[in-house]
Amino acid sequence: MSAHLAQIGAPQSETLYPRLRLKAYDHLWIENGEYVAQKRQGNKWVLVDCETQELRIETDYNLLRLSGEGKLNARSRPQARAPLSPLSPEVSDSARRVELTRMHRYVQHPLKHEEGFRASKPWLAKRIAEVAKELGDQNPPSPGSVLNWKKLHDTAYAEIGLAAYAPRHDLKGKRGSRLPEPMQTAMEQGTDRYLQGGSIEDAYVEVLKSISEYNRSAEGKRYCKQAANRHLDDKGELRAPSLSTFRRKIGRLSPFVTNSGRIGQYYARKNSRTFQTRALPDRPYEEVEVDFTPVDLIMVAENGAYLGRPHIIAFL
Repeated sequence: MSAHLAQIGAPQSETLYPRLRLKAYDHLWIENGEYVAQKRQGNKWVLVDCETQELRIETDYNLLRLSGEGKLNARSRPQARAPLSPLSPEVSDSARRVELTRMHRYVQHPLKHEEGFRASKPWLAKRIAEVAKELGDQNPPSPGSVLNWKKLHDTAYAEIGLAAYAPRHDLKGKRGSRLPEPMQTAMEQGTDRYLQGGSIEDAYVEVLKSISEYNRSAEGKRYCKQAANRHLDDKGELRAPSLSTFRRKIGRLSPFVTNSGRIGQYYARKNSRTFQTRALPDRPYEEVEVDFTPVDLIMVAENGAYLGRPHIIAFL
């Protein structure tokens, strides 16, 4: 990063600064106290202690720092909108704020152009070159990146400032199935039934049977009382996974597993061995693979007798 970019690291005005997405009457938990955001005064917030009713004044910078340190949690007022998500941790880093300011410069320059903003990539490329020359940026962004940044700017910059450009990798969902455990258990039982033979529709009957038995059990009735509504049907019982969901699970099975169950292990080893996976051994040389090949030589004894071709044997 050039010296020109380092110079724009410190915000020069309130608009060029990341802020929390706060509104009046939002609840904040700072360290061990609970507060209500009363009103904004410039770059500061007036907070009211819920227990003592005393006022507390905090700047946007201090609130940003507390959020980055994990000492501040906030929640929007009821029925206003979804609960406030924490500020991206990448915003609290000074080097990252320099990068966010750089992104903002590339967005603001074409927005303030006398011709007005144009989504033409050739036109944007000229504006990007002008900003890169001004900043001394050796690696300017592409027009496509600037268009994506403009969408972020239009969506949230007026509300949270530079934080609108920050990536939210911390909010990405985890990998794996999103189905609750009882549904996954039913899907496993249906998979076992499919591997024994028959069609996917026949195996899906096993899934429906498993969900029905679970709903009639005491454990299932307790679970349905606290389960999310999206997993329940109109009767308040656990909903069965759809047939298309079950088809996708069957489609993700390894050919080796499918052929082993539905045809036989001999056929699977012969035709689907490359799809087979095995657990890692516990110690070195616990399992080895051996292969051999004849050498393109013929060995002859001292008396002239032919001994044949030798073999090279390799242990892997």
